[in-house]
Amino acid sequence: MLLHYKYAFSHLNRNKLRGEVAPHKPVLLLAIIDYVEEKLLTEEGREQLKQSIPFRPELQSKFNHRWTKHVHSEVFKPSFVNPIIHMQNEPFYHLIPYADRVYDGTHSMLAVESAFQGIQLNSELMQLILQQDTRLQLRQLLIDMI
Repeated sequence: MLLHYKYAFSHLNRNKLRGEVAPHKPVLLLAIIDYVEEKLLTEEGREQLKQSIPFRPELQSKFNHRWTKHVHSEVFKPSFVNPIIHMQNEPFYHLIPYADRVYDGTHSMLAVESAFQGIQLNSELMQLILQQDTRLQLRQLLIDMI
């Protein structure tokens, strides 16, 4: 199972521009892993993870932190909302829609938060992230991709 997700991560569909590969998806996945790891520390956080990963300021803060730490690109600029939307093309990542709302296609956090409750990863991937040894392997793979 770990090999399956290592392969999926290393074959993310990523934009290329001026000879560089967009770092947004790996950075978002790193932010999600960091968010999950932090939530494991409390009972309330563990309960939250059983639902979906919400679009909270903490997630965006983790994205910004990882971007600043790992991305050294003159071509790509940090955008939290774009990978949230474009990750839907990856088979292990899903946006959970509100039953009574429709996404209008606008690339803004307001539009995304209005239409979607949060992010849900395949249960197998979430199990790997919940385990420290596999979480560390996935994290390192993502860092190496940036």
